[in-house]
Amino acid sequence: MVRFRDWLVDGRPLRERASIGHPRADDRPLMWGPEAGDAVVVASLRALLADEVGPDEEWVRFPDGRTAILFCGLCGDIWCGAISADVRVEESIVEWRDVAYQDRITGEIATDRPPFTLRFERGPYERTIRDLITGWR
Repeated sequence: MVRFRDWLVDGRPLRERASIGHPRADDRPLMWGPEAGDAVVVASLRALLADEVGPDEEWVRFPDGRTAILFCGLCGDIWCGAISADVRVEESIVEWRDVAYQDRITGEIATDRPPFTLRFERGPYERTIRDLITGWR
């Protein structure tokens, strides 16, 4: 059994919604244990704030700027592909635009189902992410 924290959106695990139409339903956030590596986990969370994440950026962002949200459940590496989004932080909202499966090797975004966008109130969203960062360190 593998324990991990999952993103819940409207009470439903994001991995259920995002995994429809692609073959790997085991994608998950990096927050599942010490094997993920603390620096990379923190970088993945900082990337969700649209922060610069430093040397670990290549592990959490694609070359086109999209941010990985759910990673390979076996190795946690985006080279296997990941569920990614264009993370936009606006004045009062944060959007995960065009959530879809993306291949790191080719950069291609899966087109077997339409990408979707999630919107969050910025204040609670940022508090949640910052609390996760603090709790992880």
